Order: sequence, then structure tokens, then C-alpha cells
Amino acid sequence: MTEQPIEMGAYESEPLERRRISPLILLGGEQKRFKDTLSTPKSLVELGGEPLLDLWLKKMERAHLGRILLGVAHPHDTIEQHVRSSFKENQQPIFSYDSEQRNGTGGAFLEAARTLLDSTDQQTILSMNGDTIVSADLERMLNAHEQHRTETGGDVATITLTTEGTHHIDQVYYDTATKEIAAWNEGINDAPDLRSGHLKAASNTGISLIDRSILERILHDFQHRNGRISFEQEILRYEVRYGKFFAHVGKYPMINLNEPADLDRLRNEEGFWKQVLTE
Repeated sequence: MTEQPIEMGAYESEPLERRRISPLILLGGEQKRFKDTLSTPKSLVELGGEPLLDLWLKKMERAHLGRILLGVAHPHDTIEQHVRSSFKENQQPIFSYDSEQRNGTGGAFLEAARTLLDSTDQQTILSMNGDTIVSADLERMLNAHEQHRTETGGDVATITLTTEGTHHIDQVYYDTATKEIAAWNEGINDAPDLRSGHLKAASNTGISLIDRSILERILHDFQHRNGRISFEQEILRYEVRYGKFFAHVGKYPMINLNEPADLDRLRNEEGFWKQVLTE
């Protein structure tokens, strides 16, 4: 992996267009903790009689964004067969596949970004984890992203953070005045000094808006990386050092399907997931 990013020059981005924003749903986990409780991928577990992935795809369609991408790592065939049989041809997402080595969410993201840049003229990815349900406000996210683009005069990345139920793991530190992200850490020992009052911390939701030239820089920086890689803890943590990464912060409740108990909790909180996925 190179230590220097490619030079982005004086590139100025075009105004943000909803149809040129491609939602990317990352399905890169191996779900090891679910192997004794689930016979299907987490993304196909049913909520109210409908698979979670179907609810996500329909929600993205209702948002009137661009072509949907699915970054699939495990298992390819089951997920693709389900989507091909459940949705009409004009509703089919673009599939992007991780390698057989299953390189995690980072591998799925890099392959999807490559697919986007090679085959479309889309200007932005709206990246999210398929197994994390967040009550984030899409309009507020898009408005914050557009504001950061306007203020910097070029392409940026906007990471959605939540102050709801925060803890020291996976905290993101941002400047309270500019909202620019200053640091990304996995544990309290990595935390920057907050005593100056210029920085605040909030938890990552797994949702990010990333413009085209930032994607190009990420692909350049990680072009020679092999093996499993985390999109958030390795790719984003590395890239924020170069600037143009900003925070959108809200009080957004979320449920991350890390363990079987999380799935039970999600099913029991019908009002929450219906509000997030069906409204």
C-alpha cells in the first residue's frame, strides 16, 4: 500500500444529483457467530415475513437514487439467486463480488468501487452495511454532504455518526466547528486529546457518502493490498489522514447484527425496523 495518495489537483465536483448517487449495500461478513442459529445469510433473515435485503432494496428504490450496487462476499450464489428471482429485470442491482478468499467488507467495498468507476458515470457512493439498521435521515445526510462539497469546492466524503448509545469502540473524532474528521480509533488507548474542546467523539453508523475522486484515491492507495480488510477500521481509518472527510452527526438509534441476541432484539422492536426500512 502506498504511503502517498494520488494528487487530486483543483478538481471541482458537479452539483449533487440524486440519480448519480449509487447506494452500495455491503454484504461482506462471514457471520461466524450465527453459524449455529442461521441457515441463510444474515441479509436474508425475515422481518415481518420479508427478507432484510428486500426491505433495503425497496427502501433505496423509494429514495429515487441511482443504480443500486450489492457488494457480496458470502455466499455469492444464495444471495444472487434470491435477488434475481425476487425482483424484476429493471429493478436488478449491479452485483460486485469479493474474491474467493472472502476479503471482508473492505474487499467487497473495493470491488464495488472498481465496478462503479469502470462501468458507470455515477458521482457518489452511498455506502452502508447490510446488517446494520440505523434510523438516519437520508435528506439530512445528503444536505450535509452537499454543504461540505460547496465549502471545500470539490469532492468529499461524509461519514454519518450517532451520539445515541456511544461507547469508546469505533469512535470517530471530528472538529466541532468545521465537522472535518480528525481521527478514527478502535479503542480508548488510541483516542486523541479532547481537552482543547475543539474535538468531539461520536459512534460510526456504517453509512457514508463518498464522491468519485475520493473513490479513485482509495482504490489507488489500496491497489496492492491482499487478504481480509475492514472497510471502516482499515480503509476509512487510513484515508481520513488526507482530509476531505467530514462528519454528519445525529442522534440516530441503531442495531448492528453482530450476534444472535441482536437479531432477537431487532425482531422484538418491530416499530423501530418498520420506521427505518418501510417508511
